[in-house]
Amino acid sequence: MGDTPEVVDLMVSLEEEAAALYLAFSQRFASHPDLAIVWSELAEDERAHARLMRDIERGVLNGEIPAGTVEVVSEPIKRALETIRRQRAELERGALSVGAAFAVTVELETSEVNQALPRLAAAVRAYLPSLPDEETIPHLGRLVRVVDRLGDSELTAVLQALVRQVARQRGARPKILIVDDEADMRETCVRIFRRNGYDCVAVNDGQEALTALDRDPPDLILTDLRMPRMDGLALLRHVRRLPVPPAVIVFTAYISEQSVRETLEAGAAACLPKPFTPQKLREVVEPLLQLPRSKPHPLPP
Repeated sequence: MGDTPEVVDLMVSLEEEAAALYLAFSQRFASHPDLAIVWSELAEDERAHARLMRDIERGVLNGEIPAGTVEVVSEPIKRALETIRRQRAELERGALSVGAAFAVTVELETSEVNQALPRLAAAVRAYLPSLPDEETIPHLGRLVRVVDRLGDSELTAVLQALVRQVARQRGARPKILIVDDEADMRETCVRIFRRNGYDCVAVNDGQEALTALDRDPPDLILTDLRMPRMDGLALLRHVRRLPVPPAVIVFTAYISEQSVRETLEAGAAACLPKPFTPQKLREVVEPLLQLPRSKPHPLPP
């Protein structure tokens, strides 16, 4: 943890240099209009963040904000600044491709520093109530929309997962997809999860689940094993081939050593026997929602 004025000054420099980098990207890659527009918008966002940090800096120096309120570690800021300066140098030498520029943008927008900015703003708002509510998620949302228009489905899925991860860190309600052909079971799970602060979508079978996955990917899937049209194992295998798959819990009334082995080998995070209590369901689900999601290891066909 660095000295508070030093850390805030570093944050001001970071936001200003990020704005300059994004503006340079938008000008250098003007032949890619979708990306150029996003970089121009991000540059304006970073300038707004710099103004926010200067307001905080003045509040700290004037004694309006207690020094201990600014809980940001300096080393990640310095690393982000080094990345920006290195990429500016690459760009000036003409050695940076549009793909590399986009990768740097994703790296910066999902960095530890960028995720800390909203927490910092929230911490000092009690002392400076006029501060605007700065967001990280809209930045990523812009990138998702552009990549989706460019037709890169895998990168779109990766960015969507990052958006959900940041949203959970900001306190957003996790979304759970419930898949079961029994209406009573669907309704029971929905009641349990909503009572515990989760958003839920419930569908009848694996085919409907695939449609729901495309429309609004969940943070976790809870699926029955035996269903018409597409059963739980077939759905699980499809989910595990997504670029950034959600965790899948398979529940079944036909529990056996073989069914447990098959579901776990196919990539299920857990196999839950029916019937189960609300407490048991929460005990299985809640730890999985805390885990970061990543691209899985290849599974056999």
